[in-house]
Amino acid sequence: MAHVLVAGKLHPSGLALLEQAGGITFDHVEEISEASYQPFLEQADAIVIRTQPLSAASIGRAHRLKVVSRHGVGYDAVDVAAVAGATRQGHVVHVAFPVRFTQRTGTAFTARGGAPA
Repeated sequence: MAHVLVAGKLHPSGLALLEQAGGITFDHVEEISEASYQPFLEQADAIVIRTQPLSAASIGRAHRLKVVSRHGVGYDAVDVAAVAGATRQGHVVHVAFPVRFTQRTGTAFTARGGAPA
């Protein structure tokens, strides 16, 4: 059974989706410091973070980690080089940095913050 670590506040409807999903369990840590979710990393197959950092040390402790999902815009709090290294080693297999779409201009912005080429 897959285990998800939700680090940071998540809307109740998002938590309800996790509760209703079959085949997963999850831990939810509302505190937004990296230290607050450290005890849960070793059991995590996936992590959902918001504004808190995800350092190379944290990625190194999360041996089961397959998915990193950064909810929000940007990835400045995520050690992208460490995630890339874990991906090359076959640990992390999916990384989701959201794409923002501005309705007014119709321009998509990538996780790097600029318009795609």
